[in-house]
Amino acid sequence: MSNHRAGAILERGRTAGAGGEAIRHVPHKILVVDDEDGMRTFLFTILTHAGYDVVTAEGVQVGSRALDEGSPDLLITDVRLGKFNGLQLLAMNPRGVPAIVMTGYPDPVLEADARQLGARFLLKPIEPARLLTLVAELLQNRPRSAV
Repeated sequence: MSNHRAGAILERGRTAGAGGEAIRHVPHKILVVDDEDGMRTFLFTILTHAGYDVVTAEGVQVGSRALDEGSPDLLITDVRLGKFNGLQLLAMNPRGVPAIVMTGYPDPVLEADARQLGARFLLKPIEPARLLTLVAELLQNRPRSAV
């Protein structure tokens, strides 16, 4: 698991709390699971530049641990993850974290399975604007994870 962090992007501003102390606005945390290093880096770059806190994992086992321990606000996973698949990861998601499933292969049955598990479906190649719109929709009313 890679704990990529966006440095200064994480601190989006400060406001005064009830006692006058500064409260840091924490961005939503997104877990990206993909077995292709290039895709993880691509998604990390897009999402951190948009102001999200991004953690990456390269497979189902590491992704499952990050899902349990990292308390992400959103899961983005590829369908094909070695001998496992992203739908298995969705099934291991007891907290009901919103999810996006990505694939390079259009498959109506797979899309229906992903939707049945509560995930949105996104075909590769990924268009950054479309991804960011979908992420914003899924996180719109979701409270941020605790730091």
